[in-house]
Amino acid sequence: MTAVEDVVNAELVVVDHNLFRAATPAEVIVAAEAMARPLGDLIRGQNMVTRIGKGEHSNIEGWQTAGAMLGISAHTVWSRPVPDLPDDVRGWEARAEARTRTGEIVGAAEGMVDNSERNWRGATDQAMRSMAQTRAQSKALASVLRFVMTLTGVKGTPLEEVEGRPERDAGAGSGGPSALPAWAAPVANDTVSAVAAQLVALLNALGVDEDADREVMRLGQAIFDSCGDSMPVAVANTIGLLAAYAVPATDAPVEDAVEAADASPGQTTLDDTEPAGEPGEGTTA
Repeated sequence: MTAVEDVVNAELVVVDHNLFRAATPAEVIVAAEAMARPLGDLIRGQNMVTRIGKGEHSNIEGWQTAGAMLGISAHTVWSRPVPDLPDDVRGWEARAEARTRTGEIVGAAEGMVDNSERNWRGATDQAMRSMAQTRAQSKALASVLRFVMTLTGVKGTPLEEVEGRPERDAGAGSGGPSALPAWAAPVANDTVSAVAAQLVALLNALGVDEDADREVMRLGQAIFDSCGDSMPVAVANTIGLLAAYAVPATDAPVEDAVEAADASPGQTTLDDTEPAGEPGEGTTA
């Protein structure tokens, strides 16, 4: 059975009440508007939305928050490699369902990612599999909660889905967001390892010796958290330039790392990086 047939043949349980437990359509509207106000404040206050072009798009956490307010959660049904891709392309696809607390299926969707996307060049299968599931889950939740999200002023298209659009569909002329500029693209894993070493050298120059590795892990995690679980090229270059300024002896390695960051951007996560110290000492920036 094909993925299309899976969608067509999916059996969605029809619940005998609406999600708001409202008796009339007017009560549904009142309840949705009452939910939208605190939802919008929360997801904006907790940085669960990203502005792209003229609109804001919620990430998966925002959609999960909206679902939790109504007793709906997303569940991955399956994930698998995408078949029939060109020899030099790898990708994953997944299907997710939005379910109530009692297990009723109220929405479903599929998502995929492959390493032909600009932000996923050089990504591992593990990272792409995770993103395919994230996209499927956010789309499944959006299929049920899109109208509530739009009442907050946030666009009804999940952030992960927008980021997955081909670059040719992302320009201003198509009404979509602009593709990420080179300086904002995530750097490759091997570059992150070099940047971690530069952070250690920089901290040593500032007088931090014994705890340098631990501080690098703390700083690295803070960088990844604030940049959406990645390290943009601009951040890596900035660290390299500061290290070169503070520690002239490291000029050559720093320049090499800056060139590597510019030349090989690719999706990176902390789980995929190498530690700055000896193997087994922990994860670094």
